[in-house]
Amino acid sequence: NRTRTELRKAEVDFAPVSEFGIGFLSCFLLGDRVEVETAMRDPQRKQDTLRRKLIIDGPTRLIRLEEQENAGPTRFKGTRITIYVSRGAGKNKLTPPTWHQVHQYLVGVCQDLPYDLELQHVTADGESRDTLEPLPLSVPLPPHLEKAAIRIPVDDEESGLKGEIALVSTMARSEAERTLFQERGLLSGPPAAVSTEKSDALLRGGFRIGDVPALPYDAAARLGLVWESRADKRYLMPSLSRDAIADSPRVADD
Repeated sequence: NRTRTELRKAEVDFAPVSEFGIGFLSCFLLGDRVEVETAMRDPQRKQDTLRRKLIIDGPTRLIRLEEQENAGPTRFKGTRITIYVSRGAGKNKLTPPTWHQVHQYLVGVCQDLPYDLELQHVTADGESRDTLEPLPLSVPLPPHLEKAAIRIPVDDEESGLKGEIALVSTMARSEAERTLFQERGLLSGPPAAVSTEKSDALLRGGFRIGDVPALPYDAAARLGLVWESRADKRYLMPSLSRDAIADSPRVADD
């Protein structure tokens, strides 16, 4: 990045142990306080054994960086993020969100990161742990719709889109659901409307930023924006709220 280039030109030694973009940090700045602890997994490579702790007391306060000695067989390595949340949003501003709400938020946003997320929730009654693994860029469908689906792989270097679109016509969906109900002995006539949750997701840097625009009713898609093949070597810009692409019509046209 620009900072690294300028420091290198000034002959200043610069060995980052982790890189966090504003998109990554904004995912966690919903908390009142955020702590990011990180240390090199292989300290011998850069002769850097320090444990660094980034402390952010909310999005409008100063950011503090602490460095600690970190040697020995039990040394800390990797990255750990701790979020302190004491307030909610909307109508429940004075009530902190539940762990279920925080967990569902992370599941819905952190969908295709190049690493696992190890979640730890600590309360007075104990702690719970969970691991969020990257999800593939393929559309999940219930088994009874697989044969009726037309899967279209997407790998468009010019538009910077990669993933999959799945089409299931309304007629094929109804027939598949009729067969499923009849096999289970639930009915002999036409089934009532069955709602199938759509799994549309447009990902940028592994984070879900919204639905895929301009999809027909009988389609679902999981598409990731890539930057490597683009001429400017950049992702498409997101909206200010980071819940859509700023130029959604362009994505829809592509």
